[in-house]
Amino acid sequence: MYFDGIDKSASFVAAYLMNIYALKATDAITFVQNQRYCATPSANGYRLKLIEYEPICAAKADNSLTQEGDSKKQGRSAEDESDAVQNDVSEQQSSDLTATTPPNKRAREDKEDDN
Repeated sequence: MYFDGIDKSASFVAAYLMNIYALKATDAITFVQNQRYCATPSANGYRLKLIEYEPICAAKADNSLTQEGDSKKQGRSAEDESDAVQNDVSEQQSSDLTATTPPNKRAREDKEDDN
C-alpha cells in the first residue's frame, strides 16, 4: 500500500513529542506535519489514540512538576536530587560487586589497600 509511513510512524513521533515536550495532540500532529508534509495520522485511528494519550502525558508532566517542587521545598534542587540517586545507584553497584567477588580475591585487594 502506498500509505505506508504516513500514518503509524507520524503518530509514533507525535506521541513521542507529547511525552517528552508535554505537547497537546493537535500541536504534536501539526508539528510533525510541518516537518513532513505527507504525514497524516488517520482521523479514526491513530489520531483518536493520540487524543486519548493526551491526559496521560499531562498527568506525567504534572507529576514531574510536583516532584520538582517537593525537592525545592526540602532545600534541594533537581540536580542535587539526581546526584543523590546516582550516588545510591553507584553504592548499590559497588556492594553488588563485593558480593560477587571471590573471598580470596577480596582479601588480596584489602592487603593491597593497606600497603
